[in-house]
Amino acid sequence: MARPIETIVAATDFSEPAEVGLAWAAQAARTHGARLLVVHAVAPPMPVADFAAPPLAVDRELREAAGKRLDEVVAGGAMAGVDAEAVLRDGTPAQAVLDVAEEAGADLVVVGTRGLTGFRHLLLGSTAERIVQRAVAPVLSVHPGDPRPERPARTVLVPTDFSEDARAALDAAIDCLGLGGDPARVILLHVYHVPAEYRSYGPSSTFARFTEDVAESFRVRLEELAGPLRAEGREVEVHCVQGIPPEVIVREAAERGADLVAMGTHGRSGVAHWVLGSTAERVVQHAKCPVLTVRKAED
Repeated sequence: MARPIETIVAATDFSEPAEVGLAWAAQAARTHGARLLVVHAVAPPMPVADFAAPPLAVDRELREAAGKRLDEVVAGGAMAGVDAEAVLRDGTPAQAVLDVAEEAGADLVVVGTRGLTGFRHLLLGSTAERIVQRAVAPVLSVHPGDPRPERPARTVLVPTDFSEDARAALDAAIDCLGLGGDPARVILLHVYHVPAEYRSYGPSSTFARFTEDVAESFRVRLEELAGPLRAEGREVEVHCVQGIPPEVIVREAAERGADLVAMGTHGRSGVAHWVLGSTAERVVQHAKCPVLTVRKAED
């Protein structure tokens, strides 16, 4: 049984990426009859110089203007048919969204990313990056160039390393994005990597047979995952592809027309430098469609 989606939190800074993110959040809210909390944070005004802090009137006027703009967004046509509520907070945007999501017991958080900025650690935009890293609920990251949803998502690409994280991502995609209503297309993908030095030694019939045996064993495991989904009436494809995982995932999502990618944030990568894990980090950065990331509860 799908987990009910009752509360969705969406971040906005009134930018174009945030606008696209709100469209996805509103679509999900309509699908589930969920309430939608649209959050904007007003940071304290910065001094114009070391010795010239803005007067309190500036802070008050900024907050009033932000509140008016937020109310306009919530009352706009994009929110038609949605139980939407404006939530204005003081402080940093990421923390405001995380706080509201925790207080409301959000089942899904939606955030627009900033795209590529030229600085590796800011590829997502610092606000989106922190929300994706720290939110307890699944997070849908929407890129500036992503298409607006004209219908609930029906095709989801789920990269899997056969871990509990990957299964949680599939469950979250089905729960959060309305994949349970009509027959949905699920693409299960496993990417395995053959070290370049092995390939550089030249052709080897023994090694070729070995890699084919490895690929076949992965296909068998993918079919085992696909069985219960097919029994629920979903169309399921399984693909086992050799290559660099984030590159293959992004390419396969584009070529196979995925509405979104759903993936766990850790899996078996063992990467400690990023909370996301290197594969999820790069997919969220570079995918040409929204990416749903799911953290384990103990994280």
